Amino acid sequence: MQALAQEMKQGGLANWLYLVGFTVRNRFWGWTFFLPSFVLNLAEMFTAAAVFYFMGSLVAPGANSRIGQYGMGYGTYIVTGVMFMLVMRTTLTTYHEAWLEGYWATQFDTYLQHPGGVSAFLTGAVIFQYFLAAINTLAYFLVGVWLFGVSVDVPNLPSVFVILALAVASLTGLGLIGASTFSLLNAKNWGTNPVEWLVGFAVTLLSGVYFPPTVLPEWLQRIGWWLPQTHALHAARLALGGNAGLAAPSVRGDVMYLIAFAAVSLPVGLWVFGAGMRKAERDGALTRWS
Repeated sequence: MQALAQEMKQGGLANWLYLVGFTVRNRFWGWTFFLPSFVLNLAEMFTAAAVFYFMGSLVAPGANSRIGQYGMGYGTYIVTGVMFMLVMRTTLTTYHEAWLEGYWATQFDTYLQHPGGVSAFLTGAVIFQYFLAAINTLAYFLVGVWLFGVSVDVPNLPSVFVILALAVASLTGLGLIGASTFSLLNAKNWGTNPVEWLVGFAVTLLSGVYFPPTVLPEWLQRIGWWLPQTHALHAARLALGGNAGLAAPSVRGDVMYLIAFAAVSLPVGLWVFGAGMRKAERDGALTRWS
């Protein structure tokens, strides 16, 4: 990260911010330029949300007894999990995807001509992915309100946002470590990187996105406990159900775990990502034609 910070300093903050905005704008126009594809993409967001709600309503009679602590039906349980996972998955994958795009789409070739260009491109690409995650999350919310009558009264909404911010902070380090494998492990193919694959596999099964972790064998529950996603989902659902705030004993442990995980993983992730960037610069591997 030191190289990127020096790059931004040389170019000046105003120029760097302009390049970030330029990247976000280009990504937005690329997303909306082909109208049929854009409309289908939005439709997929809404239909996916509806599928999860319908699935939840069908399974609810046998599952509601296991999620009583959250104060929500099983359909809402699934969708709140998916909504949170959209943001957490973005955090885990977007840094590597931005690096892949900069390399394979030869964006780095262009941005290297400007001081601060590489860091500006990566920042803009990450911001746009969070924008898409927010749009997708809004689609899930609107489907829940309009079609399934989900209550919009969330008494602990500030607590929910704090938990989400802590979840993002705790996973950013892992996302940066995964991105660094582009140069450190030569993980240049499109798709998941080793960190993303390992964590994503465990999260799908163990963190409670689709079903309560309590249905799993105890040894799997212990493994799932180490995942920050498990704590984020548990705390967020309690807050969304109106049953607990940040100071409640049932949430406090999850919050403290997320803070501790972020305190360790974020500095490590920044250091490893910086090492990967320095290696790519030394090897001339930021562009395909160098």
